[in-house]
Order: sequence, then C-alpha cells, then structure tokens
Amino acid sequence: MAAGAHVEVLSRFAKVPADSAEEIDELLRMLLLKYDDVEDGKWTRIVEDFKPRAREEKSKKWLQNRVKKLGTSSDIDAGPSVSIMTTEKYGRTLVAQKDLPAFFVIVAETPLILGAAHSDEEEADDSLRQWCKGESISVQTALKVIDFLKAFCAADEPTRGKVLMCYHTVPSESLPSATQSMLRLCDTVLAEPWLNGVAKSELEQVVVVKTMNAHPFATKSALATAVFEHISVCNNSCSPNAMYTSQCSSHDGCGCLVARRAIAAGEHITLSYCESFLSRSLRLPYLKEVYAFDCDCAACTRDPDPYSAVPCPTCNPRDEDCLLPSEAGSWHDRPGFVYFHPGSEAPWVCDTCGGKFASNGIKVGGMTFERLERNLHIEQQGYENHAKEELKLPDLLYYFEYVYRHVGPRHSVALQVQFLLCDVLVTQSSQDMDALEKHLDGLISVLRRNGEHPGELLPFLAGAGHAFVRNKRFAKAKEYYNLALEFNIVFGSSSSKVKDLQKGLQACAKSDAKLIRGL
Repeated sequence: MAAGAHVEVLSRFAKVPADSAEEIDELLRMLLLKYDDVEDGKWTRIVEDFKPRAREEKSKKWLQNRVKKLGTSSDIDAGPSVSIMTTEKYGRTLVAQKDLPAFFVIVAETPLILGAAHSDEEEADDSLRQWCKGESISVQTALKVIDFLKAFCAADEPTRGKVLMCYHTVPSESLPSATQSMLRLCDTVLAEPWLNGVAKSELEQVVVVKTMNAHPFATKSALATAVFEHISVCNNSCSPNAMYTSQCSSHDGCGCLVARRAIAAGEHITLSYCESFLSRSLRLPYLKEVYAFDCDCAACTRDPDPYSAVPCPTCNPRDEDCLLPSEAGSWHDRPGFVYFHPGSEAPWVCDTCGGKFASNGIKVGGMTFERLERNLHIEQQGYENHAKEELKLPDLLYYFEYVYRHVGPRHSVALQVQFLLCDVLVTQSSQDMDALEKHLDGLISVLRRNGEHPGELLPFLAGAGHAFVRNKRFAKAKEYYNLALEFNIVFGSSSSKVKDLQKGLQACAKSDAKLIRGL
C-alpha cells in the first residue's frame, strides 16, 4: 500500500494553509495511520519528499520519529481484527474486534476451494447436454458447478467442514430458479468416482454456498469462483463498510476485505451484494430474487435513499407531459430534489423546500413511478448486454435525455446510463472529450454528494485520464488520476493499476503524452 502514498502526502499537505501548525500535524497523523504498513525504506523517501514543503519544524520531527517507530509498533493493536459470530437472525457473520481505520486490510486469506474460471463444453457428455436443455441451463454453467463440486470433494475433511460452515439454511422454494436447477444437478453426479463419499445433502449445501457466499477470484487468465473461511460469511449492507478484492499485490493469491471507512469495534463487517447505483426500490426485489432475503439494512429501512433522488415537483416543476426541461441533464448540483425516506407516511422529502409527498409526483402515460423506474432500468440493462464497442454514442445520448427528462440526472437509472456513456467514451477510439468531461464530472459530483468514493465506483477513471493526456488536456487528466489513486492505493504498491496511474501523473507533470504509450 506504499506506492503513491507520498503523492497523497504532498498533494494533501499542499492544500493546508502555511500557518496552520495544528492542521498540519493532524493531517500527518491521519495519513500515517492510513499507511502504517508501509515499509521503512519507502517511508524514508516520503520524508525526503515532505521536508522541503514542511512549514513547521515540529511537523518534520514528528514525522521523522514516526518513521523510526514503523516496524516496531503499530496504531492497530496486535491480534486478530475480526472474529466470526453466530447470530439467530443472520447466522454466522464477521465482527470487528477492534477499531479499524479506513482502507485497512481487514482480512487477507487464501480460498478454501476454487472453482474453474473456464470449462470446456466438449467435456459434457450427451446426458448432461440433454439435462441442461431440459432445465434451460447453459452447458458452461452446469460444468462450472460440477467443477466446484469436484473441488469440494477433493478437499480434506477440515476444509470441507469450513466450506459447509458458510451455509445458511434457505427454504429451497425461496431459492432462484437457476439455483433450484443446480440442486437437481446434484442427482446427476451421485455415481461419479470423484465424490469421495460426500453425501447428496452436502453437495446441495455446496451449491447454495456457491450461489450465496462465493466471490470472484482473479487468476492469471480469468475470474474463478472462490469460497473463504471469513470473507464468505460477511452479510449484506446496501451501504457497506467493507469491500472485497482479489487483486491486492501485497497479498498475492489472497482474497482481501478492505475497510471502506473507519469501522468501530463490535460492528458487523458488511459487503454489498448489489451492483452499484441501485435505488432502494430496485435493490429490494433483486436481493429477494437472487439471494432469497428481505434486506433490513439501515440503507433500506431507515436512511434516506440517495439513489432515489428526483427533482422536487414544487422546486422543479414539469411540463404538461410530466417531463423535465432539456437542460435537466446538467442538474447534478441543482437544489430541489426529493429523496425517499423509509417508514414515513409522506416518504418523499425535498432537500431544499422541505416539502413532503406521499408520491414523488411522477406519473407518465398512466404509469406509477415504480413501474416507470423498473421499465427504465430494464431498458438500461438491455444496453449493458451489448459489447461497448458495438454501442453507438448518439443512441446512448438520446436514451440519456429520455431518462433524465423523466427522473433527472441523479436517480439510479440516470447514473447507470451516465456510467455506461463514460465507459463507452473511454473505450471507443473516436472520443468526444467535452462529452466525457461533462458526464464524468457529473457522476463524480453525485457520488461525492452521496458519500461514495468515485475512485471505487468508477473503474474507468484511469482510462479517462489517459484519454485526456493523449488530447493534451493535462490538468483534467491529473484530476482524474489523483482521484483514482486515492482509492487504488489499496491494491498495493506493485499493482499494475497504481503503476499506470503513476505513469499518467508523470506524463501530466512533464506534459508529455508519450509517457503513457501502451496504456
């Protein structure tokens, strides 16, 4: 987690007023806590970079003394960071045993079992192909499940026991239809020699664990499927305090849980089971359908939903067709939006006029808002199913206008469309830099407003930086690189992501686009 740390030290120190000694020291403490696992040698280089800019002698001395202590002491007490607790409501779950700072690697562990990244369809015999046809399941999917079952059966007994400990009882009729099909797949392998005496009931539990508790795991060629002793028992929160990655260069071959924010001792460690940007009314049915539970996290039952935001009927009235004006696509920072507050009789509340509404006032063509939102989301997913190279920018821009004139630019579906727009603009060679800057800055503004880190949710920030460097717009490129680096430092000093961002920053510093050739 070292590489780029000195970049943040310098960039953040530069923003502190020269006469603010207390602020300077507080800044240093925060940064050093965040990067406490950096090796001594790299911190020494950070000190050398810092000295010429230091305004206060005590800051330099404090930093030097802190560097000397690295490796011999820690601001995080020794001992495990988490433990597994069994609860009546959630089953086994992960709980913090001490206060953990933001970006701290909570858990780094190797998989208990690892399913194949690829399966060769030629391995399927005629009986399996016929079974798949009858269940409307792809042969590739069935082979991956069988490979996962083989990995479980090949494991030693203690490992198999740990995998089964991840299982949480779910009524079979509540499971997704695809998972129910995979349960029936177990009947087709009961005579296989690789079972090693594993009972059918255990195979069925492993299928559920794969569906509910497994995580993608990066291999050299593709993403495999992994189950972990600790990571796989994390419960869901739609506003999670941790994130999962298998790409920490400092923990090669491991899956890692990383704190998204400071976590207090006793808090449950949570991950989001949903994709980014989903509003409450889109998340709840997804979680019920795919994971078979009614989410009761604070984001769904108590807190205002930032991804439900639509322009207030009073502050930003609509025309006779209930549409917003064409300029509404740039209303990312405009006041006067209503948000859904769960549990209230008038749950839609305006952030500006304070107005409360039983309905948010949107009704188009006789549709309720919920139906409109669902239809827009289905259409947006249709675009997502196409390769980015195949999508036509004019079609996406037209669809974005259609969406924002109905729900504004800060609603879940509008953000997803803007995300796709930016991804396409970065991917396709004929880049419209003004459009990319406009939509990307809009996304960043809303994510910050919603308390999210753009570096986590916008994976194309580095690519956007490269595009602006190639077009010699270095100031904007530097802004995106720094934003991405603030988050991507969690992947470790030797990660390709961090190295690419550092090359980009060098290109900006020297105004030389040739330095990012090959990126």
